[in-house]
This record gives sequence, structure tokens and C-alpha cells, in this order.
Amino acid sequence: MKVKLVEIKDTIIQKLTNGFLSYNIYGEKDESGFSKPALLVKVYPTSMSMENKYHRRKSINVEISFYSLKGTNQEELECADKIYEIFDSVMIVNNRKLTVGIIQTMIIDGILTFCFNIDFTDSIDETEAYDYEDYQLMEELQMKEEF
Repeated sequence: MKVKLVEIKDTIIQKLTNGFLSYNIYGEKDESGFSKPALLVKVYPTSMSMENKYHRRKSINVEISFYSLKGTNQEELECADKIYEIFDSVMIVNNRKLTVGIIQTMIIDGILTFCFNIDFTDSIDETEAYDYEDYQLMEELQMKEEF
């Protein structure tokens, strides 16, 4: 089963919306600014490799930036506790369980930012696989056994 990057981002935004009821959650940076407190979600594909002709290994990076209302450390600590609780190791996207990597926390341009990787394997539809041909199924097999 394939998981689209947009579906992962939508799931992250939904989890944050459910966990931070009084916060504004953004999926894109708006030129007019943010209504604080706010969380900005960005998802970046970082790598894709072919495991075999039926599977792709993908890695994405998730970045969640916290824009506090008052700029206090108390707000940042409360936000961090909630982020750690919401993204506690596994995230379900369309019935797929995706493992959340180590959540790194840093300050970027004065904004508290959380980063983590999600690595997963996607199946490739056999009609898209290399060397795929639509063969007619065998109807009858006759074998002669010799000793």
C-alpha cells in the first residue's frame, strides 16, 4: 500500500489540531503572519531508494515550528511535552503504522522547532514494476514423472 507525502502531512496537522485545541495550525507559511500561538508544519522528502522491484524505501523529514503567544520558556516547555506525547513512536496514516524517529528540538531564528524523520517502505503496484508484462495464465499443466 502506498502512502503519499501529502497524506502524512495531513495526518500530522490533524494530530496537532486535536492535541492543541487553542492553537492555530498552519501547513504553509502565510506572508501575512501567524495568529499566535501557532504551529507550522513542513514535510520534506529526504530520500527514496529501490529495495527491490516491488518495494521503495522512503525517508521524510518533519519540521514543526512553535510560535508562542508570550515568548516564555513555560509555553515552550508545555508545547514540547505535548509534541512528545502526540508523536510517541508510531503514527497511523491510512491504516499504515509509521515509526517516528528521534525528535530533535532546537531554536531556529528564535523559534522553538521540532524535527524528526519517518522512514517507511511502499509497495509498488505490479503493473508499475520493472519488466512487468500481462501474461495469460496457464490453464493446464501436464507433467511426466520419470524414475
